[in-house]
Amino acid sequence: MRLSLSWLKEHLDFDLTADQVSSLLTDLGLEVEQCNLDNPSLQKMIICEIKKIDKHPNADRLSICKVSSKNQVFSVVCGAKNIYENMKTVFAPNGTYIPGKKFKLEKKNIRGIEGDGMLCSEEELGISDNSEGIIDLKDNFIVGESYGRHIQEDFIFEIGLTPNRGDCASVRGIARELAAKLSSKIKIREINNSKGDFESSTKWDLSGLHEAHECPLIMGREFRIEKNGKSPFYLRSRLLQIDVTPNSALVDITNYILFDLGRPLHVFDLEKIKGDLTVRRAKKDEKFLGLDNKVYSLSEKDLVIVDEEKIVSLAGIMGSINSCVDENTKKVFLEVAYFDPIIISETGRRHNIITDARYRFERGIDKAGLKEGLETATEMIIRFCKGSFSNEVSAGDSLKCNPIVKYNTNIYKSISGYELSSQLQINYLERLGFNVKKEEFLLLVTAPSWRHDITNVNDLVEEILRLDGYDKIPNVNILKDIKLSKNFFPISCNAEIDLRYKLSSMGLNEIKSFTFLSPQKIIPSSELNNALKIINPISNELSVMRNSLYPNLLDAVSKNYSKGVDSFSLYELGDIFTGIEYSSQEKQAGIVLSGFYKPKTWHSKRRYYDFFDIKAIIKQVVKETFNLFTLNLTRSKSEYYHPGKSADLILNNKKVGSFGELHPKLMKQFYIKQQTVLGFLSIDLLLNKYKDESKSYNLKMSPFLTLKKDFSFILPKNARVEDLINLIKKSSDKIGEVLVFDIYENEGKTSGISVGIEVEILQEDKVFNSKEINEIMSQIILTAEKNAKAKLRT
Repeated sequence: MRLSLSWLKEHLDFDLTADQVSSLLTDLGLEVEQCNLDNPSLQKMIICEIKKIDKHPNADRLSICKVSSKNQVFSVVCGAKNIYENMKTVFAPNGTYIPGKKFKLEKKNIRGIEGDGMLCSEEELGISDNSEGIIDLKDNFIVGESYGRHIQEDFIFEIGLTPNRGDCASVRGIARELAAKLSSKIKIREINNSKGDFESSTKWDLSGLHEAHECPLIMGREFRIEKNGKSPFYLRSRLLQIDVTPNSALVDITNYILFDLGRPLHVFDLEKIKGDLTVRRAKKDEKFLGLDNKVYSLSEKDLVIVDEEKIVSLAGIMGSINSCVDENTKKVFLEVAYFDPIIISETGRRHNIITDARYRFERGIDKAGLKEGLETATEMIIRFCKGSFSNEVSAGDSLKCNPIVKYNTNIYKSISGYELSSQLQINYLERLGFNVKKEEFLLLVTAPSWRHDITNVNDLVEEILRLDGYDKIPNVNILKDIKLSKNFFPISCNAEIDLRYKLSSMGLNEIKSFTFLSPQKIIPSSELNNALKIINPISNELSVMRNSLYPNLLDAVSKNYSKGVDSFSLYELGDIFTGIEYSSQEKQAGIVLSGFYKPKTWHSKRRYYDFFDIKAIIKQVVKETFNLFTLNLTRSKSEYYHPGKSADLILNNKKVGSFGELHPKLMKQFYIKQQTVLGFLSIDLLLNKYKDESKSYNLKMSPFLTLKKDFSFILPKNARVEDLINLIKKSSDKIGEVLVFDIYENEGKTSGISVGIEVEILQEDKVFNSKEINEIMSQIILTAEKNAKAKLRT
């Protein structure tokens, strides 16, 4: 969301700097990603004085002006008629950005003369639409100063909105939030119930809808205007501030209301419309010509607005070029509607159309704002375009209010971690526009019409916490002296921990991927369950819950292979879904081995991962994690595997896993060119064989650094390094990790094994002095020499 500080002040009176506003909005959860000075190039504009004016030798209408600024003199080619000697005006040096014309001033030859810059009009600086001559400044302006010092500074905010905050996709929405934080009130604009001069010749028809919720309410009004000309300067400058290109008065009005109030509108040229307007679902392969001059092939899932002959709008997203207004438009029909957010989101994503109207409709617009949008647009159209208007026409019913949430203020502490009085909680909710009624020990809370994301008590706590300040959440050390045991976690979590440890120890790399897939990657396609399709997916490629871990693993292989990697050993632990019930959700471990078994070396030939590699890993994991020493294998019929090079793992007549070589057909589908094997295990089905052998332990976090000391011992040739490590660990209760960092055989008089060992000394309760450290080190050396027959190497 992009807006200016001055635009924000049209809705709310406040005396804050841009930085203070940024800080408050970010504290409210509306992260200000950027806050920049509007038209910073004005700071580079210089107040100058015209010292001399000469006629251009090669152009009758141009002059060559010598202008001074402090100690500098510039030559400027100028075509303005209002110039005179000793005139104070504004000079833009070469290299300066000209905001009113949106170009960077470059040095160029004008009829044989090169200038040092230009003298500017108010239009060129973007401060008014006056283009009649250059700016004529009064005598109190000081030559050499920056002109930007005399212009009221304005700032542009870039706010990153989360998907649930469609209510803040407008200047008023941001002002509402800021007003709540400041305990202030936004400016109220009166809404006139305008009585028309005639009855509209066009009516709405909603009889073609499948369900009423697709378009529960739609309004409209006919206008007979004098001219669809240029909109006023202040309106165009507001749009330019947020990088929206002004068009005509009618289009600029709808764009302004869209960003100002968050209310999408659309205007039709009524002379291009035949008969009444109907909202319905599109027909299969029905064609729509958009305002972007592209033709879209629609489906029965799309919502459209049609006249008697053609589609005139893809509802809530884009109008058609066959009914758009232009400079010749005299009869206008205004559309103000509420469309189902899910339908708009799916249609926009399906056709890859991104518009400002879609952005707001799919996030949910203010249910109570249709009448305001209609009347605000009416007032502006008549003011700028003149003419008359009809009585309003509408179809559908009034929109339902938001549901009531029962809220006990005592729950606030259990969620936030600190107490807040009931009265203050009520005050915060009312400042945010919530309706609060007391009923015995509960509050009956109804969210305002512009909030679609409030459904439960947790949402209410978050709203209160936003206003009170996230910094009020107390810092609590939850790790101090807590006794943790793996028995504290469900057995499934313990099994997952063990699986990760074992697979990582084998050299496999873990990946994490979305639990969603493209419908085209459901294999076999007959397993595509429409109940598992996402209502509001991130994209078409992630629109259905996955039925296997394999597709995402294979995508990871394909993407990395395209970047030049030729060897993969990956695994993922995650859920797969066969239905919408919780019992249809299954935890699995998926493994994929692709490409070469070992890196390229000079002394051995490379080979690809094969069926026996994946079998060995599956066998070892099942044995060590689930205590299954024998595998019952049958040939797999899965479409993922190469025929004859696969197997299912059977336990108690149930399939608990499978593995095999990837089918050649799927290698093409996933763009994989090297031999690939893969397998999976059902963690849920194997849990009854899992035995947790881990022990409880006290987690005690020491504030002191650990010490690390290196020792070099010479062991007899037949000695085991493992025995030495265990002896060192037992030599003192202050010993942590013991690592071997070097080992080689000695020859000659000191024959034996030379071992370099790093020993960690734990400082749990205090920092040791040199004497205490030497005692621990001496004990290590004594233990090694006495029990392992080791000698300290000097």
